[in-house]
Amino acid sequence: MKNVTRFILAALVLLCSAKVYAFEPADYKWNITPSYMLTFGASNLKGFNHNDIGGGFSLDVSYRLNKNLEVGMYGSISAFDRCYEALNFENLKINATEDFMSTNLLATANYNYRTSRYVELSVGLGLGWMYAEKDADYAKSCNSLVVMPRISVKVRSHVKFSLGYKWQEKANRHAFISVGYTFGAKKF
Repeated sequence: MKNVTRFILAALVLLCSAKVYAFEPADYKWNITPSYMLTFGASNLKGFNHNDIGGGFSLDVSYRLNKNLEVGMYGSISAFDRCYEALNFENLKINATEDFMSTNLLATANYNYRTSRYVELSVGLGLGWMYAEKDADYAKSCNSLVVMPRISVKVRSHVKFSLGYKWQEKANRHAFISVGYTFGAKKF
């Protein structure tokens, strides 16, 4: 019995002193995230009744400086419709829509916080430029400075959900919800 007790104690001491490696998330130095987004027009303009939900695509490329901080570039094309009442050629009221589409290119910075092995939260800010063109009428095109705050949740190091707002030229301001898949290179 003494030998069994000594064996169990020796095994416990060896187990407690051994390094055990748990699952580590895939923290990549380079992250490339293509996303699809739903856009929600903001800042109702005079003459428009309401805004319809739109869509868009974005590409986010970033480099992690360390486990928490990353910097990168963000590009997107997004659109939504504003609805209004108009008169047709018979002087009858009809519902009409006008497209609002913008292209953005921003420099971004994010702070990441890993809450568990599977979930990472981040808060970020983008600063850049916007170009918008309305119905191929170049006289109505515009440029503007863009500020984009956003929060994101990355699940299993790959699936990324984001919620943000783009402050830009008033007619094209919008909130967005996006979902994307992160590809990475060169792990920490």
